[in-house]
Amino acid sequence: MVLGQNASYAGSTVQSDTSHSHLNNDNITALGANGVPDIIIIQGGTNDGNFEDLTANGTITETLPTTPLTSQNSYDTTTFSGAYQALIEKVMLAYPNAKICCLGVMWSNNTSYITASEVISANAIIEKLCKMYGCVFLDIRQCGINPVNVSAYTIDNLHPNAAGMELIANYIEKCLA
Repeated sequence: MVLGQNASYAGSTVQSDTSHSHLNNDNITALGANGVPDIIIIQGGTNDGNFEDLTANGTITETLPTTPLTSQNSYDTTTFSGAYQALIEKVMLAYPNAKICCLGVMWSNNTSYITASEVISANAIIEKLCKMYGCVFLDIRQCGINPVNVSAYTIDNLHPNAAGMELIANYIEKCLA
């Protein structure tokens, strides 16, 4: 694989439409800065736990369009469910031929940002949306980082360090092979 564009920002969230949100149109457009991507990997949700209780995270709209998607539907992007659903549709509209892979939220011991129950809840939402839209769900809780060893693979019990990123990258590569 060749990295086309990394559109991540420190502190970014899925929710809202701020300049550092995954939902921001400029950030979605930036994914194609080096050509049309074949694969788009979305990783979001951890920072959202700092702003909302992800165990009470809104509602997924389960009625999908019966015709090809031509415009994004309206979702409550102040909730994690609505924002993630909007994000998938925005990316699908911008890059209709790209394979979309959504990473789950990894374990954390930084409960001021995200609790274990929020990790479980967020992953259930992401996995359900992936099934609905035909995206690939990659549960990075399976990469080797767990609640017992998370401090060895993160810089703050939340964000992966180099060793943590290597575990995650190897897991993604194995899943997509």
